[in-house]
Amino acid sequence: MLKPVFHSYPDIKKIVGEYRDSCGLEEQIPVDVEKLVDVILKINVIPIPSLYRSYEIDAFISNDFKKIYVDEYLYINLESQYRFTLAHELGHMVLHQSFYRQYGIKDIASYHRYINSITEDEYTLLETQANNFAGLFLVPPGPLETHFREQAKEIVHFISVKFKGLKREKYYGMAIELIAHKLSPIFNVYYQPIQIRIERDKLSDLIP
Repeated sequence: MLKPVFHSYPDIKKIVGEYRDSCGLEEQIPVDVEKLVDVILKINVIPIPSLYRSYEIDAFISNDFKKIYVDEYLYINLESQYRFTLAHELGHMVLHQSFYRQYGIKDIASYHRYINSITEDEYTLLETQANNFAGLFLVPPGPLETHFREQAKEIVHFISVKFKGLKREKYYGMAIELIAHKLSPIFNVYYQPIQIRIERDKLSDLIP
């Protein structure tokens, strides 16, 4: 059986850039991941009632990459998380295609068999890589830095006025979280993946 391939964060950043170009998506923010999945790739998204409540699964992609099963509540009510979930499953398709094809993932039962057949370390590696793919895909580096710089000035000014004399280490975490919240509607992504991107891309070094 094939083992998961290790992709470093810089590797995934390069792969995402090349993949976005190959898809022919317009350079627009927020990224139209729904159009990519539905229209371009023609992947069928299938909402499943109580998928997370019953099995603690947000979504999974079939091993032929023609279906994405997703928790119905997430699909209907949580747009930003749903968009990230779609991008996450695309990450599995792009990064882990050969590995996934070994398993007959076509329903919940076969997905559980797949999960139980790999090690915890393998699962963690696969999920981390797919999360990195999703974050980089939905929040491209260029637009992220541009909007981050704009918001950083405003947020740091607000903090410096409200908490005059406060040392950087005291407001650093607060500033990153506030900026991520501000950027969330721009990219239509939940704030936590943006916060991770800010730190992984070392944009946080720009906070004075």
